[in-house]
Amino acid sequence: MKSLTPVRFTISGSLYFLILFFLISGCTTTKQYAKLADSGSTYTGAVVSMADKASEIWVDASSYKLLAKRSDLLQRYKGGELNNRLNDELQKSRAEDSTVIGQHKVIKAVAGNLQDYFSALKALAASSAPADIGTKTNDVIIKINALIKEEDDKLPLSVTKGAALVSPAMELVTEARLKDEMVSRKNTILSALQVIRKLQTNIAQSIEAYSPYINSKYEQIHVTSPYTEISRKRLSQSSDIDLWIKERQQVVRGLQSAGTASQINDEANKSLKAFRDTFEKMTSGESDGLDWNQLSVLADQMIEFKEFIKSL
Repeated sequence: MKSLTPVRFTISGSLYFLILFFLISGCTTTKQYAKLADSGSTYTGAVVSMADKASEIWVDASSYKLLAKRSDLLQRYKGGELNNRLNDELQKSRAEDSTVIGQHKVIKAVAGNLQDYFSALKALAASSAPADIGTKTNDVIIKINALIKEEDDKLPLSVTKGAALVSPAMELVTEARLKDEMVSRKNTILSALQVIRKLQTNIAQSIEAYSPYINSKYEQIHVTSPYTEISRKRLSQSSDIDLWIKERQQVVRGLQSAGTASQINDEANKSLKAFRDTFEKMTSGESDGLDWNQLSVLADQMIEFKEFIKSL
């Protein structure tokens, strides 16, 4: 009588080798998805820094606009009327600042949550990925969906799921888990990137509108006035002269300008397009056409964008 043991061994062995095959063949792709997640984390982190830098430039511009208006009012009004008008201008500026900085906070929130999402995917790609990764990504997606709805309720969103994004049988196949996760969230990720693009364009336009005040008014306050106001003896001390020369050097080299706003917008759009195009390919069945070198080039682009923002 034949033993059934070899048959049971053959079946279990086939299953083992099938799983092993998937793990080996999916290894490179798993690394590719991890590389994409890493690039996404770098890009969104740079967008957060960009929003902070844009806020600094905006406050510089609005401050010099206020100083220009103050100079005009000082020549036209006195006493209580002057105080009232100065306070009115300050309140107007605060309201305008609040609107613009509010947009910067939104783009920071969207980009910051996207960064959390891609960081979670990096953890999923690691061998020590937490078992509750689905819950973590789901919580982040819920936050991103809410932010997108506030900006544009017509943009498509991914339906949030429970903690298990793939079946338990697929737990061993990290590549499949990553792809399933990214594909299931595709609408939300692409809509979030669209919100970022719209807001970063608004940021650049608002800075461009007022940045001339930074150059012209800075020069008037720190260079022209100390030099021409002889009666006040603004340049009577050697320390004053040293400071004045440094300020003049700053003006000659060039301050933040409309060109800076355009450059920020151009670099941000270029990086966003590169990442979005790659993300769409990786979630549309075209990932076979993306080799490691292409993903490495994308990673380098995202790092360059990050370094550009840091250099401002």
